[in-house]
Amino acid sequence: MSAPHAPSNEDPLAPALTSEAPIVPIAQLRLGESGVVASIRTTRHLYLQRLTTFGVAPGRRVRLRQRQPALVVQIGETELALDHAAGHEIYVTRQASPRGGADDK
Repeated sequence: MSAPHAPSNEDPLAPALTSEAPIVPIAQLRLGESGVVASIRTTRHLYLQRLTTFGVAPGRRVRLRQRQPALVVQIGETELALDHAAGHEIYVTRQASPRGGADDK
């Protein structure tokens, strides 16, 4: 008798690692590319409070509109200029670009 064999595709971590888009700092998005905020990793508590006031929070879709002289992101109908440190503190899940439609509502 042999022990039951569990297929490797039943590993509970495997689907999460293979089916989700990578989480990257918002600064790594290409111009015009969208992402959904996954987390904000900062020690600047007042800045974090200001970001959430403007709608930058986990679950919100953002689009990178400009890199220089500041990062500019679009959240819904609002464009927000961010300092470059924020570009490495706001982590997003990359989103596939839709064809012919606005994806940042």
